[in-house]
Amino acid sequence: MEPCVFNVEMQNIVPCVECKAQFTSATLAAGQEIEVEVYLRVKCPFPVRFSKVNISLNNPMYNQYLEVIDGHGISAASESKSKEGNLYLVPSTPSCYKFSFLPVQEDIGSQLEVHYQLNPMK
Repeated sequence: MEPCVFNVEMQNIVPCVECKAQFTSATLAAGQEIEVEVYLRVKCPFPVRFSKVNISLNNPMYNQYLEVIDGHGISAASESKSKEGNLYLVPSTPSCYKFSFLPVQEDIGSQLEVHYQLNPMK
């Protein structure tokens, strides 16, 4: 049986998703890994699955390390070569995604800022 797929206008659902992204440390020494934690929680009365979560920093060089693609897809048999995670969010249950990477030389002594984007299942 083919799965049913619905396109959802995200401007109607995004207010139902809470996202909090934070660095695990305010400062780091040179050579220490930068760690970012991203918490997602849906406030709507039904579960939601996203296809991808993109986290980006003000230095786009790191963005390749800050992406989770739902490893389950519409069916449990789907495969992906990218970093996989479970992006099936259950109401009022926070999900945490952790990322880590080494800073590049030019970012030592500077500040990094976090931005995020949620993509609905297609």
